[in-house]
Formats: sequence, structure tokens, C-alpha cells
Amino acid sequence: MKLHSIIAIAAVLLFTVSLTSCGGSGKYANSTPKELGESLFAAVKANDAEGMLELFPTKDDMLSSLNKADIPSEQKDEMVKKFSSEWPEMQKEMKSAIESSMKEISNDVKVEELELVEVKADDIEEREGFEQTNVEVMVKAGEKAMTLEIRRAGHMESGWVMSPRGFRVRE
Repeated sequence: MKLHSIIAIAAVLLFTVSLTSCGGSGKYANSTPKELGESLFAAVKANDAEGMLELFPTKDDMLSSLNKADIPSEQKDEMVKKFSSEWPEMQKEMKSAIESSMKEISNDVKVEELELVEVKADDIEEREGFEQTNVEVMVKAGEKAMTLEIRRAGHMESGWVMSPRGFRVRE
């Protein structure tokens, strides 16, 4: 199974499996969608790409999703084994998504000049027992305004997290 297939399967599972949150315990708060947005802003402003990984699903989140998925045991076992071996590559892809978004922001503004304007989250939707929402983080630097958009933030064991694809920048 190719890495992109595993990422696609993991992303689908991320948004279709119900998990109980126990909240994050790292550098950035993520116990609510709004906290996730505020933490994204804090990480961007601090240029903390490494710390921003806390705002993504953890390996334990993803393995828990796979283990709780309603799929045949043989298929589940194969997916868990493959996922475990591909996790380092998935982390690289998440880091790449962060770096790409951070570069896009820094091409337009000085990151240290960013100001938080507002964090908005859509109503939380439940799909197949799994909570998800979209989060918009409105920021500005001088007269330049932009939105950091988190599509399909999900409620996982580690708290509210971005999808493995990260966030996008919208002007």
C-alpha cells in the first residue's frame, strides 16, 4: 500500500471514528476548537514549526482510530502494521505541510508582526460518532489581513487536532 493511500485511509478514519478526548498536555492548548485556532496562531507567530506538530494527530490517535474502525480484523491488522511502519514518512509529510504554509505566510508578511484578530469555529458536526468542525483564524500584519483555515479539525484522544494536511492560508 502506498504512503498516499495510508494517509488517505488515516485521514478518512480520523473523520469517521468516535474517540473520547482527554485533552492535550503539550506546549499548545487544544481542548476546544477555539483553543486549537489560538494555538495555531501562537505557533505561527513564534515560527514554531516543530511545536506545531502537537496540533496534528499523534501516532496513538491514529492507531486508536484504526483499532476502533469497523473493518474486518485481517484488514485492520494489515493496516495497523503498515501504518506503524509508515508513520515516520507521514510525520515528514505533516512537517512539509507546516513548512509550506509557514513559507506562504512569511512571503507575505513579517511573522513577528502578526496580530490575532479573531478565531471562529463552525458548529461542531458529528459524523458516525466523530466530532469535527472548521476553524478560521483571522490575523493581520499592518494593513495585510489573512485567514489561517483549518478544514475538518477533529476531536481525538489528544484533543482537537488539524487533519494530517494541516492548514491553508487564505487572503
